[in-house]
Amino acid sequence: MTTAATAGSRLPGKPAAGGLAFGPLYRLRPPPGSARAGGGAGLAMSLDEAIEASRIDLERLAGTECGPTAEIIGFQAALLDDPALRGRVRELMEEGMSTDAAWRTATDAEVDLFLASGSDVLRNSAPDILDVRQRVLAHLCGTATARSVPPGHVVLADDLAPSEFLSIDWAGGGLVLRRGSPSSHLAVLARARGVPMIVDIGQADAPDATHALVDGDAGVAVLQLSRQGGNDIERRPVSSAVSPVPATETADGPRAEVMVNISDLAELDRLDPDTCDGIGLVRSEFLLSEPEDIISEERQLLAYRRLLEWAAGRPVRIRTVDAGDDKPVHGFADPEGRAKVGLRGLRLSLRRIEIFRVQLRALARAAAGADNLSVMFPMVTTQAEFREARALFVEEVETLRRRGIDAAVPPLGLMIEVPAAALAANLFDGVAYFSIGSNDLFQYTMAIPREDASMASLAAVDHPAMTRLIEAVVQAGRELGVGVAVCGDVAADPSRTKWLLSCGVRSLSVPPSALAAVRASVRVSATASAWRNQG
Repeated sequence: MTTAATAGSRLPGKPAAGGLAFGPLYRLRPPPGSARAGGGAGLAMSLDEAIEASRIDLERLAGTECGPTAEIIGFQAALLDDPALRGRVRELMEEGMSTDAAWRTATDAEVDLFLASGSDVLRNSAPDILDVRQRVLAHLCGTATARSVPPGHVVLADDLAPSEFLSIDWAGGGLVLRRGSPSSHLAVLARARGVPMIVDIGQADAPDATHALVDGDAGVAVLQLSRQGGNDIERRPVSSAVSPVPATETADGPRAEVMVNISDLAELDRLDPDTCDGIGLVRSEFLLSEPEDIISEERQLLAYRRLLEWAAGRPVRIRTVDAGDDKPVHGFADPEGRAKVGLRGLRLSLRRIEIFRVQLRALARAAAGADNLSVMFPMVTTQAEFREARALFVEEVETLRRRGIDAAVPPLGLMIEVPAAALAANLFDGVAYFSIGSNDLFQYTMAIPREDASMASLAAVDHPAMTRLIEAVVQAGRELGVGVAVCGDVAADPSRTKWLLSCGVRSLSVPPSALAAVRASVRVSATASAWRNQG
């Protein structure tokens, strides 16, 4: 029996997969009951055909999956091929039982054996047997139609089959179950997919609620109206269509920025500036696609002014050329072909100083009269590198002014991409802000090339070492009175937003495709904290 609850009340359960989700509520009803064992009349296909159709279903779900997802699908596929199970079904049919009843009886016996075992592994596999049982029965009875769940929704259900979980586009959504276990294969899938999940909330429901907040870490769900008090959020399904962004306050007060990364001026034509807080990273090396761009002050100036025009007063952070063997730029390539861990980024620019001066002059001219422009240097390791680059900038501004050309030194930030810079960030005097490039910081900290898929199992970006490095940079920022941003891949992962905020980061810069998801995740994190604080 369903227990009525007031919209906005907290429904405690058990945490099964961490993270936060907020979105429209989708109540997933139990599947049609027509697949129950009956007299066998009017079956849509034979047992062999139903098993083959089920195998095709699983192959479609498997795709290129790996890890726990592949293991779970593999177990179900092996069950379909189990000769002992088929033999038992045949025996029951020979005794006069209908095909669907024989299949159900045989699989129910398998479930009972698994549940009665002393092994947690076997007990947790019982739902996979039930999943296979229901899939074959649905094909036998002609009721095998997928239930459609819109992306970005929070699903509320009694329980959910692992294969049905895999068929849903979660896209920032979450899962709340009335039953279930934190150690189930379904929970394993949710954790692998980064889908916040709560189980065992019981039968409570708020019939009028239209939205739900899922706090997978605290094990609490909040079913609420789309607008309810000051803690509510408006969240749309995650997509590339992003609506204008309102000011976003985190739970402890400071505003959390969500900015956009730009690698191509064409991206500006497809993006509304009102959907973000500014441009947090301009990868200038990708703007200089033609050989003449790197030596043309005028061409570069036009590109920088286009960025400033689009931003309409919002911050624009342009990174100077970050060239290396992984990002070759005409005129910057290292003729000795050294590894990217050595001569790249600012080090390489300081070796190609005449070409570097061209970019500095273009940036200095763009900065004249543009209070929203700042420039950051990539792959900085020592204070001496930063000071040398800053001195060159000052020189070029003075040269331009002597020629009667308006120019200015904009605020100068630096990218934190190597552990040495992260650990000594408080020594960088005169820096305007830090921007953590998590991709390189991670690979240099963990000695894992980010393109090496064979080491993917070690790639836990929230490793304690990474947490400490990011917290060290945030602390240095506090000491120096400057802001700290993150602009690597981790910033674009909504499942990592709460972790970054907990480290003290208050500015994220992400690709245009990730704006909606990350913006929502920031606001969800604030709302979840508010609900926790309410007790």
